[in-house]
Amino acid sequence: MIHKPYKEYKLLGIMKRSLVLVSAGVFLLVLTVGFVLASLKSKPVQIAEILKNEQLFGTKRIEVQGNLVLTSSLNTNDGIVSFYSLKDKTGEIPISANTSGILSSDSIVELTVTVGQVCVEGRINPDNQTVSCEKRQLGLIEN
Repeated sequence: MIHKPYKEYKLLGIMKRSLVLVSAGVFLLVLTVGFVLASLKSKPVQIAEILKNEQLFGTKRIEVQGNLVLTSSLNTNDGIVSFYSLKDKTGEIPISANTSGILSSDSIVELTVTVGQVCVEGRINPDNQTVSCEKRQLGLIEN
């Protein structure tokens, strides 16, 4: 049986320890970066800020949070077409959103939206029961 010299065994031990230390360091670095990124989640933008500085948001996607408020609805042969606004402690703004999953108005929601012109008032065409937009204004568009 041929034995490896002591220096080779010592070198292998040092390499194993170094590999374990480097692996632990990389793991801690990834864990730290994950925590930092999780804590950077943006705060919802307040409605008053959107109404005051609409050009600041342009086509950026932003987070908003508030109560969904039913402002009006139209009955058609295909169902009800509803118009909503989003209200927080600073104001209220119309919203064009997919509300099919919302059970009631006054639901607190957090949405990713862009700022733009939305329909706030509609009219039913009596001939074919389609809804046309009669009035648009600054609002939120759900993405």
